[in-house]
Amino acid sequence: MSKIKYFLIVLAFIFGGCAASNEVVKTDQNLEENAKAAVETAKKDIQDAKKENAELLAKDSLKDAENILMNAENALKNKDYNGAINNAKQASEKANFAKLICRATNGVEKAKKDIEEAKNVKAEELSPDLMKSAEDNLMLASDYLSKKDYAKALEYADKASENAVE
Repeated sequence: MSKIKYFLIVLAFIFGGCAASNEVVKTDQNLEENAKAAVETAKKDIQDAKKENAELLAKDSLKDAENILMNAENALKNKDYNGAINNAKQASEKANFAKLICRATNGVEKAKKDIEEAKNVKAEELSPDLMKSAEDNLMLASDYLSKKDYAKALEYADKASENAVE
């Protein structure tokens, strides 16, 4: 009877070990897939930033994103999937920050144009309160832009444009 128990215990270890080994392989495959997906997302975020003119308006953040992406790609080649994921996420964050800089800068410029167009059609006479609000919001947007608070700059630029076109 003890030989049968011993045999069953050995079988349990063999099959249990195989199952655990399969689970490790599955986890590594998932990690590799996640790393590849994160790198692709970072590439897309960088391309999106370039479409918004980041090469001119946010070149430092864009360059940082591209350098970090290279680190992610190298980590992926070296099968350092956690490193690839972390670097890809950082590259995406930098690219998204570059997009925010572009949107804020472009938003302030758009608000200036909207206010000028509103002045050309005598909006100050028709709605002086809205024009005053538009100009105040534009001043705030410009101030936040100079302080590099891009989220606030975009917020106030959008308000300025909204006020000018109402």
